[in-house]
Amino acid sequence: MTEEMKPEKRELTGRFFSLRWQWHDFWDTDPDRSIAMIEEAIGIAEQLEQPIWVMECRHWLAQAIVFKKRDYARGLPLVVQSAVDASKPTFQGWRTRICLYQDLIAAYIGADAISNATIIENALSRMQAESPPEAQCTRCLLGERTSFELKQHNLEYARLSAQTYLSKSNEPHHQSQAQAYIAHLSFLSEDWKATLKHAEAAEKLGSEADNQDIVVEALIHQAIAHLKLGDLNVAKACFSRSEAQRSLYGITLDIQYWNTRVAYFEALNDLDSAISSRKAHLDAIAGHGALREEAEALIDLCRLQKQVGGIAPETIQKAQTAISALKIPADLPIKLAQITER
Repeated sequence: MTEEMKPEKRELTGRFFSLRWQWHDFWDTDPDRSIAMIEEAIGIAEQLEQPIWVMECRHWLAQAIVFKKRDYARGLPLVVQSAVDASKPTFQGWRTRICLYQDLIAAYIGADAISNATIIENALSRMQAESPPEAQCTRCLLGERTSFELKQHNLEYARLSAQTYLSKSNEPHHQSQAQAYIAHLSFLSEDWKATLKHAEAAEKLGSEADNQDIVVEALIHQAIAHLKLGDLNVAKACFSRSEAQRSLYGITLDIQYWNTRVAYFEALNDLDSAISSRKAHLDAIAGHGALREEAEALIDLCRLQKQVGGIAPETIQKAQTAISALKIPADLPIKLAQITER
C-alpha cells in the first residue's frame, strides 16, 4: 500500500512546490489568485501531513490578506489561530515562527490600533525579544512600530521610528517602506521639500523592490508636494502616473494614500473629486474590518460634504455607527460633533 502511494505523494509534492514558486507572480497584480494558490497549497500540505509546510503557507496567506488585500476581518482569525498553533512543541524550532508576530501585529493595527494597543505592544515586545539582532525580523519590527505610532497619531514617535527603520535597512524592500513613512510624516507637517525628497526616494526604491503599493503612494505624495511648491504641470503628471500604476494592480492601498489623494484635490479646490476619492476609499475598505479607518474616513466625508452645501444625513448615521463599533473611540465622537454641530 505504501509503495502504491508514492507516485501520488510525489505528484502532490511537485504540485505543492510549483504553487510555492508561482503565487508570488501575482502578488500585486492579482492577489486573489495568489490567495487561491496558497489555499490550494495548504490543502496539499495537510494531505501530505507536513505541519511546517502548512504553517509556512498560512504565514504567506496572512501576508496576502493583511498586506495586499488589507482585509482584517478575514485576516485576524487566521493570524490569531496561527499564533496559537505556533506555540505547540512541533513549531518551537521553526525559523519563520517569529514572522507570525508581524502578521498578528499588522492585522490588529489595521483593525484598530488604539483599541488593540495593549495586544499590539505585547506582540511587539515578544517579537523584539525573540528576534536575532541582525535578522530581517528587526526591520519588520521597526516597520510595524512605525505603522503603530502613525495609526495612533503619535507623529513624533512615528518619525523617530521611521528614521531608525531607514538607518537599519540595507536593501530596497525595507528602505522604500521607511522612505514612504518619512514622506507621509513630512506631508503631515507640511514640509513640502522633504515630502518630495523622500517620496522620490520611495518611488525609486519601491520600483527596485517591486513594492508597487509604495510606488503608487510615493507618486501621490510627489503630486501634492509639487502642487504646494507651485509646479502644477509636474503635479498633474505625477498624479497621472500614480493613477496609471494603481490601475495595473489589485492591491488595496493604505489610508496614507487616500488621505494624501483627498488633500491633493482639496489643494486644487476640486471638492467634488475630493469627496469622490473619500467615497472610493470607503468602498475599497468596506467589509474589511478596518474599523477605525472607516470611522475616520466617514468623519472626513462629513467634513468635505459640509463644505459643498451640507452633510448627507446617512453619512452622519454611518459615522456614528462606525464610531460605536470601536472599543475605544478616543476623540472621534468629539471630532464628529465639532463638524456636525457648528
